[in-house]
Amino acid sequence: MRGFFQFAIVAAIIFFGVGEWRGWNVGVMPQTPLFLYKTDSSRSTVRRITGFAPGLEFNLSGQLSRGSMRMVVTFERPDSVQTARNDSVPLEQVYEIEFFAGQPIVASEFLELGTGFYRFRLFFNDATGRVSLNLPTSYEAGSQ
Repeated sequence: MRGFFQFAIVAAIIFFGVGEWRGWNVGVMPQTPLFLYKTDSSRSTVRRITGFAPGLEFNLSGQLSRGSMRMVVTFERPDSVQTARNDSVPLEQVYEIEFFAGQPIVASEFLELGTGFYRFRLFFNDATGRVSLNLPTSYEAGSQ
């Protein structure tokens, strides 16, 4: 047990030493929360909505103790032989929001753009904190 604690202490020293120098983040968006430490980076995820879904609902939550975060959502509906009834939509920005240190991160929206590709990009600037993005899977959103 003593060896485990020694390993944990050494790993924490290395982890925070690298974090002070380069910043780090832990987590996979949107399955788990992102834990950030002095990071300048971006993360993105895409959801494809199919079927007769009217749009996509998402929830963003968390708190930053340092830095800032900006989220940009873009939408695109490519041409398709199977969906000739729907016109194609070129890539366009449909939602943007920014949060700063000390502000609670709370956003819950329903984007009524129909079927297509929704890309969520989170940009972090010297950010420290926790951020969670909750998105439905394609099946859940397209099963209505």
